[in-house]
Amino acid sequence: MAGENRRRRLRALLVCAGVRSAGDLTLIEQAFVHESSAKESRGVSNERMEFLGDSVLGYITAGYINDAIGRKRTFIIFALCSAVMVPLYLYAVVADWQLIIAGPLLGYFASGIFSGFGPYLSELFPSDVRGAGQGFCYNVGRGVAGIGPFAIGWLSTIAPIGTAMTVVAIIAYLLAVVAVLFLPETRGKELTAA
Repeated sequence: MAGENRRRRLRALLVCAGVRSAGDLTLIEQAFVHESSAKESRGVSNERMEFLGDSVLGYITAGYINDAIGRKRTFIIFALCSAVMVPLYLYAVVADWQLIIAGPLLGYFASGIFSGFGPYLSELFPSDVRGAGQGFCYNVGRGVAGIGPFAIGWLSTIAPIGTAMTVVAIIAYLLAVVAVLFLPETRGKELTAA
């Protein structure tokens, strides 16, 4: 079982790194687009509040979706929808009314994906290593995700910043999707004592 735990830790680490990196980039993307629309009389604060409201809605509903269709499917759906929303948000939004639609959708999917981390990571490991496995994957994944902003900075020296953000976010979400495909589904399974 030690070898299996090691493989699960590596795969779960890649899921966490991909999702954390892309999730952190979503906040950068939100600021990037909002900054360009800050001249509007409505201001950024109302749009930011809409994004935050839909982020909370994403957190709450994704928990129910995780229970209904499974952890893996939910991660894949939310990661792919986020990967689609990033370029749409950065390139297709040209009017305020589009921002009002695209911002909440991006916030919903990019934030909702985090609802499954707690249950899924804890269900992947037996109780004697559950805390260590979950803590390692989530926090080392967070550290690995620090590559994302660096990669954007480097890519922005050879391409526009929007392109750099899009490329890094899509790669990060796809990394999470590929890694989660190699993890077991845990919905409805009893937690094991050893």
